[in-house]
Parts: sequence; structure tokens; C-alpha cells
Amino acid sequence: MARRRTKKKKKKADRRAAALRPAETRTSEAATIAWTLTVITVLGCDIGAIATSFYTGARPDSVLIAALFESLMFAAVAIGIISLMLLPVVLKVRRQPPPRAFTVFAVLVAAAPIVAVVARAAQ
Repeated sequence: MARRRTKKKKKKADRRAAALRPAETRTSEAATIAWTLTVITVLGCDIGAIATSFYTGARPDSVLIAALFESLMFAAVAIGIISLMLLPVVLKVRRQPPPRAFTVFAVLVAAAPIVAVVARAAQ
């Protein structure tokens, strides 16, 4: 009987240890966090650029706001490229891929300023 109890306790301890083990590695978590932060930063730059664009539309003589718009667009493009470069890394190192809806959202947010700059340059 003592052996049975020991085996049961050992199995129970193994199950608890497996439940406490993280599902993802530290590397994959770090890559995911970095990618998510770049997506949030690009989104903030996009929103700021849109707001400054509306403001300069109402007041075209505001030179500082126009400079802020250009700075935000540059930051959005640069960080958007970084975000798009991190996406394949995240998809490769994670055991379970991020939610598809967030991945699509992230690609759209990262690509939007790049498309806007290319379209503006084509005019």
C-alpha cells in the first residue's frame, strides 16, 4: 500500500508541475511583447498623424503641427517596418500562434502608414 500512495503522490506532483510550466518559452514571450509594443506604437503614431492632419487642414498656417505630422509619419513608417519584420519571428518561435484577428489588425496597422507615404509620394 505504501508504494501505491507514493506513486499516486508522485503522479499528482508531476501533474501540478506540468500545470505550472509556461506554455511558451521566454524567447517567444519576449518576441511577442516586442511585436505587440511596436503595433501599439504604430497605432498611436497613426492616430496622432490623423489628428494633426485634421488640424493642419483647419489651420494651414501652423508650421509646428505640420512638422509634428511629418515626424509622426516617419516614426509610424519606421516602426511599422520593424513590426512587419517581427511578425514572422513571432509566428516562428511561438508554439501557439497569436490570435488571427490581432495578427490581421497588426498587419493593417503596420502597413497603413507605408501605403499612405507611398500614395502621397506618387501624387
